[in-house]
Amino acid sequence: MISAFKKAFPGVNSWIETALREIGSRNFALLIQRAESFIMIHNAARKFHEEYPNAPIFSIHDGLYTNEEHIS
Repeated sequence: MISAFKKAFPGVNSWIETALREIGSRNFALLIQRAESFIMIHNAARKFHEEYPNAPIFSIHDGLYTNEEHIS
């Protein structure tokens, strides 16, 4: 999988390797987790809430969840 990723996305792979070298794997993992949280909560959840202000929404790991009637 790693070699396929390197071939398909050489620029991204280079950035990842540089980040791992410069800040270490633990800090890189935290950076990626925080970026994902920001994208999911501040972007996706906000847009969902704007479209469905009365719908319940929950964030669990890598997903946003609501009841079936609000799924689009």
